[in-house]
Amino acid sequence: MRRLMIVALGLVLSVTVSQGEWRMRVHHQGETTKFTIAGVDSLTFYDETPSPCIVGTADTPCSAFRVAVEGNYAYIADGTPCGLQVFNVSTPESPQIVGSLSTDDLTANAVAVAGSYAYLGACGHGSSAPSYLQVVDVSDPTSPHMVGSTSIPGSPWGAVVQGQYVYIATYHQGLYIVDVLEPESPFVHGHVNTSGEPRGLDMADDYAYIADFYGGLRVIDVTDPSNPTIVATLPMNNPLGVTVDGPYAYVADQYAGLAIVDVSTPTSPHIVGRMDTPDQAWEVALYGAYAFVADGYSGVSMINVSDPNNPWLVGVIDTPGRAYSIVESNEHLFIADGAAGLQVLSLWCDDE
Repeated sequence: MRRLMIVALGLVLSVTVSQGEWRMRVHHQGETTKFTIAGVDSLTFYDETPSPCIVGTADTPCSAFRVAVEGNYAYIADGTPCGLQVFNVSTPESPQIVGSLSTDDLTANAVAVAGSYAYLGACGHGSSAPSYLQVVDVSDPTSPHMVGSTSIPGSPWGAVVQGQYVYIATYHQGLYIVDVLEPESPFVHGHVNTSGEPRGLDMADDYAYIADFYGGLRVIDVTDPSNPTIVATLPMNNPLGVTVDGPYAYVADQYAGLAIVDVSTPTSPHIVGRMDTPDQAWEVALYGAYAFVADGYSGVSMINVSDPNNPWLVGVIDTPGRAYSIVESNEHLFIADGAAGLQVLSLWCDDE
């Protein structure tokens, strides 16, 4: 059983004793708080550093590129022609394929899930080949079937569902917003182009954050989904993925590793911390005070971000393939690991 730090994932800056009182300064989520505890003879602090390791693995027919998790199921965008692969992960040590849906000659590059539907970004081959957002009914995970589709110029690389809309980062074409209120009849509701090559995105409040390869981090106001507007651009190396949590965006910045960006004012983002990783940073998942980076052929890089201004690399967990995509769910990490399929990591191997 894990032992919890007395101040839940805070970084203790100092402890002093004066006239029978323990006094602490704790740094947590960018703020420093003072505590005074009277009548205590001693305090014991326990490390709550995760100790991840691979506990489950399963092959996919093609190459696992993106992963989304909903409940007891993981959904893999698995390339050409394998499309969507659905795994039962209720037992993380033994993930099992229970359903699949081919995309024929299209490449499945992006996947998002909400409720009874999976949203699959599938792109054609060649500059003029059509690409699509496919709406897939997964109410029965053993029998996924497409119920609707709409053409999306460019190549969908990232997808997020928020309300009745699916937001899609499309290679060379920017952000597309698709109305899926009626799953059988999805349609493009709004679009804004970017100068780079959008690869990943995340949503927070009324803003979309785009990892715009070559173009930096884009912040897009989507208050009016029919008229999304770029409100900020932050030059970076070559961002591939982004995850937003509170006042910070955690950006997988390819060969520059992890960048932590203050987005408390979305129109004025600025980098506050960086940590290089051994390979190519593709995507970021968060758990407590830690960022886990899908780091290509190096596997997963674990970074302490309790002080966003001074992140540090805790360790690297090798995976057998090339880690492209990562999601945290129920204290497990789910990795789309390229030709090695799906990898499942427990966060607490020392406690098992």
